[in-house]
Amino acid sequence: GVVTRADWRPNPKCVDQMLTGIVAPELDQFDQYQDFGAAIAVRDPRGCGSLYTDEHFAVVSDCRLDSKADLCVKLNLSRAEESASKILAKAYEKWGEDLVEYIAGDFAFAIWNKVSRTLFCGRDRFGKIPFAYFLTSKSIAFASDFLPLASRCSLPKDINNTWLLSYVRGLVHDYESTPFEGILRLP
Repeated sequence: GVVTRADWRPNPKCVDQMLTGIVAPELDQFDQYQDFGAAIAVRDPRGCGSLYTDEHFAVVSDCRLDSKADLCVKLNLSRAEESASKILAKAYEKWGEDLVEYIAGDFAFAIWNKVSRTLFCGRDRFGKIPFAYFLTSKSIAFASDFLPLASRCSLPKDINNTWLLSYVRGLVHDYESTPFEGILRLP
């Protein structure tokens, strides 16, 4: 996804380029939400990704939630088959940013609050599913992997030699860096 300052519209072609950067040629369909400050989409080869929108939120997630049935009961949702993104939206509505204390599993998500025009992102404690991002003065681009970001238009594609050398030596201690300069991940 891409979220921008209030006075700047995201380029939808950049999101398309990010989706193309996901190596899943069998998937030519994707779900997308766009308003003036946000363009969010999901295209997931494992079937764990989902997009949910309502009048307040647009939520994109790449996740496997543990105890979905228990969460649905706590959130007064009728069916345990609800998408992970809908469950996250309702959890955010009920618990705010503390929702991460109530959920367990493997996850990375972004919640765009359409009313306050704010973005809240999170990922699981063990880093099973990464959350990568690129931040500029005008926008943030994010994905559950750094490769779609590396394929996005206008992002530098310089190799992070320090990270690469640490990786080859088996000594990666910087859990915010990625193989690309400027593309970071939530630790």
